[in-house]
Amino acid sequence: MDGRAGGAPRVRLPMLLTGVALIAAFFSLHRGSNTLRVTFVPPWDRSAPGELYFWLASIMFLLPGCTLIGASLAGVLGPGISRLSARLRRADPSERLAMVLALSVLTFMVARIGNQVFLHGQPFTDDEAAARFGGQVLARGALWSPLPPMRHAFPELFLFQRQGAWTSFDFLGALLTWSLSDLTRSDTLVFSLVAAIPVPALAALVTRQYGLPRGLGAACLLLCSPMALTLSFTSHTHVVSRGLLALGLTIILFVEHASLLRSAGAGLALGLAWATRPPEISALLAPLLLGYAYDALRRTDERKRLLGLALGALPPVIATFAYNVAIGGSLGFLRGARNEISVPYASAMRGALELEFWPPRFGNNLSYNALTLSIWFLGPLGLVLSYAGASSSRTHKLLGLGVLLLLALCLLHDDRGLHMVGPIHLSESAVPLALLCVAGLASLFDLLEKLAVPRVVSQCGALGYTVLGLLTFGMWHTRALEQQAITTETLLNKVAEVERQPAIVLAAPFGELHNEQSPHGSTGGFVFEWPRARPDLAEAVLIVHDSKEARLEVERAFPQRTPYVFDPRHYGVFPVSLAEALQLDAEAAAAKPAP
Repeated sequence: MDGRAGGAPRVRLPMLLTGVALIAAFFSLHRGSNTLRVTFVPPWDRSAPGELYFWLASIMFLLPGCTLIGASLAGVLGPGISRLSARLRRADPSERLAMVLALSVLTFMVARIGNQVFLHGQPFTDDEAAARFGGQVLARGALWSPLPPMRHAFPELFLFQRQGAWTSFDFLGALLTWSLSDLTRSDTLVFSLVAAIPVPALAALVTRQYGLPRGLGAACLLLCSPMALTLSFTSHTHVVSRGLLALGLTIILFVEHASLLRSAGAGLALGLAWATRPPEISALLAPLLLGYAYDALRRTDERKRLLGLALGALPPVIATFAYNVAIGGSLGFLRGARNEISVPYASAMRGALELEFWPPRFGNNLSYNALTLSIWFLGPLGLVLSYAGASSSRTHKLLGLGVLLLLALCLLHDDRGLHMVGPIHLSESAVPLALLCVAGLASLFDLLEKLAVPRVVSQCGALGYTVLGLLTFGMWHTRALEQQAITTETLLNKVAEVERQPAIVLAAPFGELHNEQSPHGSTGGFVFEWPRARPDLAEAVLIVHDSKEARLEVERAFPQRTPYVFDPRHYGVFPVSLAEALQLDAEAAAAKPAP
């Protein structure tokens, strides 16, 4: 093991053993009283004790240990890395294209396996179910869906209702994505396809500026980042905005003289990203667009870039505001419009410009999200690399300012966001941060070389940190994501076990049953409501809320459906017929002793 090649040890045994010991220390903590168990317990910004222990142990043991293991193998891996780098630098355009296509297939497979195998195709928030409903409305060629019979019994979280009709209150871009899913009957496949964009897009972008070796480094950073990886498993809106942001930046960045057509293509992608998550995309792009505007004022050859961006972005921007007017009656977004449904989180958006709210938001929101970002993107090393990369060019500075503006948005609201896939409201920042980190990595290697650390050792250490360390972090957390998905799936499978279809099931509140009906129920989760019914009510098994009123109305409102009641606390673990539930209730009432 300690053989030598060219006078240097092939494997640095003390370094290797130290790294193995640190990783063993990390996993051994799971046997202690705190454990490393990740749970998802409301409120959504709470970090469970096991989760905090996991974060701390990753920083202290896992990531340093994996770095040492990578560095210890420099004698083994170094020659191969050198040969690969030399080969990549000689790659012709067709080989570069083949590499991008291969990365596209790889990232799609990762996203699809994550969604179907680890998340079991289940949503991890109620936002996804509500956005799906809005997409189904659009897929029918309508802006609204009429209220169904027995409206009071239907799940309504994150829906928007006005004048006898309803839809989702999500942004237009999210609804368009779900409408495409519904029209193609592809379920979450479209999200996996969009989730596959950032890695090859960033690889192509960095290759344009620095060459193919660094392009593959960018792909590796983004693919292994726990924040980027776990989000790609989901069908959340941020998957779409992040993918479109990456595509738009790849088309336009580091192009000396962008044509009108290229700029319009970038503008369309960025405009669609904005239509999907307007606040986040606005913050991230504002410094860059201002920089382009400044260039256009000084240089006539730069005006094509700005004009093309504007022309490309205009259609999705106009469509978004037209949709807001049609649904909410004003240019403002539906989350702030008058809604006949009481949304429990609406108070989080109050007082955006009232300065007295800013000091508590600085700690409760901005600092909280900055902390989770520093852990989730690339760990503490990501902060160092981002800072170093921001000074490498004006474009990098503008991207860094965009990330800071995104953080500053936290001062305008109290919705801190959950962190099941990293800080959800900062998800799009993974794209510019990856660009900053790739630029900063070369500076870090140069500094270490001045400190007598061979570059090949630094490269192998970074490889261990990224591939071994960050992927271990991501997959450990994914275990908890899978457990909460199994809990949701178990409950939905039980409620669908009816003898006759079509059926309508009067169910007890989802949130009250969630933790009781699965071996992983104690993991918790942030799905609190039954799935929203399709606008056309075409489900074979329709799930609504149980109540005395619903039991009286259900047979008249849905005469073609067999009514069932689902409440494992009283009737067993599968639905019982409405008649049987009424009989059991009568027997239970008769058995009660008289007061």
